[in-house]
Amino acid sequence: MTVDEILKAVGATDEEIKNAPAWAKAAVAKSLTESETTLTAARAAQEAAELAKRAQETMYQTEIVPALDRWSNDWSNEKAALEAERDFYKNQNANAKTAGFIPKDAPVFGTPKGPDARDPKTGTFIPNANPVPGSPAITDQNVDRIISTLTDVPAFYNDYHALYGQPFQGDIKQLLEEARIQRVAPNEYLSRKFDFAKKRQEATDAAQKKRDDKLVADALEKNNKEWAEKTGSNGNLRPAQPSAYSKINKAVESKQRHNPIMMSDEQRRLATRQRIHQEIAEKEAGVGA
Repeated sequence: MTVDEILKAVGATDEEIKNAPAWAKAAVAKSLTESETTLTAARAAQEAAELAKRAQETMYQTEIVPALDRWSNDWSNEKAALEAERDFYKNQNANAKTAGFIPKDAPVFGTPKGPDARDPKTGTFIPNANPVPGSPAITDQNVDRIISTLTDVPAFYNDYHALYGQPFQGDIKQLLEEARIQRVAPNEYLSRKFDFAKKRQEATDAAQKKRDDKLVADALEKNNKEWAEKTGSNGNLRPAQPSAYSKINKAVESKQRHNPIMMSDEQRRLATRQRIHQEIAEKEAGVGA
């Protein structure tokens, strides 16, 4: 967007844009350049984030997903073997009772005790020292998935509240289940489902527009104030300056200018326009130098 387009967007007419002081246009152009620099840096940061995201996706697909599949298959095979072994001994026990044998009571499995559950040197509990048969133990793969979920969910709550302006009220369990079914990381699935990228861009655009509007408004206010002090009808706003009566009086006597007291309304307006154009030309010459 050019400087003229920015001024026109805030309501300035073509005539006002054409006659706007060069220093005001320079200030807006400087702000526009800084905004473009900020946008370029933001795009570079976004590209770096996308690269890191693609690396995470590759690791998820090539390492985590295959590991989860292996764990699921191993657990299913172990479960089937244990169930077959259980059914075998159950049938053996029933056949023994039918034949007249009275089997002993099966041992009761309770909380493991002794050296299998505690470190003999420190007496502290040893995790997974004696896991229950048939139950999946906590492995490094499971720990990674649990940690990922614990970090992604709070981040999602914070991002949703920041971007939508209100707390999330939906079913987070259902969303995590959908991410698991699609084999997508929770943070990626949630961000894509609620279009976080678009909301962040909208927030960035709104903030940039607010800054641009303020720069234009400040420039216009400064310009209006300057002209009010120089040519306004309120004498209290004009800065103090030496009297020009003697110069004006000599010019009137020598016929070099009209007597301001005897000038008509049209002559006064013409003199005012000439003075304004003269000051604009002097100011533009100063900016160009």
